[in-house]
Amino acid sequence: MKPSPASIFCVSFFFLLPILTGVSARAADSDTFTAVDVPGATATVVSGINDRSQVVGWYRTGISGNPDSAEHGFLLANGQFTTIDVPGSGGTVAWGINNRGQISGGPLDRS
Repeated sequence: MKPSPASIFCVSFFFLLPILTGVSARAADSDTFTAVDVPGATATVVSGINDRSQVVGWYRTGISGNPDSAEHGFLLANGQFTTIDVPGSGGTVAWGINNRGQISGGPLDRS
């Protein structure tokens, strides 16, 4: 019995995918996962990391949807959290950080 073109494609795709992307199951064995929880936050979201292991994201205080809840950007560097807030905004998010330490992000509009 001759293999179908679809089965040849599937086998070729899954064989070539790791070669083309540089991803392999073995690479996952060496990864380290670390939980990031801003103290006092009800939710923490990591959205960027650079080669210096500086981490940025945002966190929420209070319950989502309640008027007293707020979102704040953060930087985690050398084990220390720094809050990032745009003055007068309804909240702040930090989306990314480059290797120079420059952070991208901005204010949230709560209207």
